[in-house]
Amino acid sequence: MTGYSGGALITTDPYATLDKCVALARQHLAVGDRDNAKRNFELAQEVEPQNAEVSEAFASVSQSMGEFE
Repeated sequence: MTGYSGGALITTDPYATLDKCVALARQHLAVGDRDNAKRNFELAQEVEPQNAEVSEAFASVSQSMGEFE
């Protein structure tokens, strides 16, 4: 089951949510939309905070936006 709540993608399977957020973030990056890429990586990080792939990609997007913290 998948749905939206307050603009956030919600599924009953957290790994499906993680995969969808990462896929959306990559699509946004491919077209240069770093703001939406960052937002989707943030959502993915909420699902699985210790995911190395998400953390690395999120850090890269943040750095490309001049956010170094």
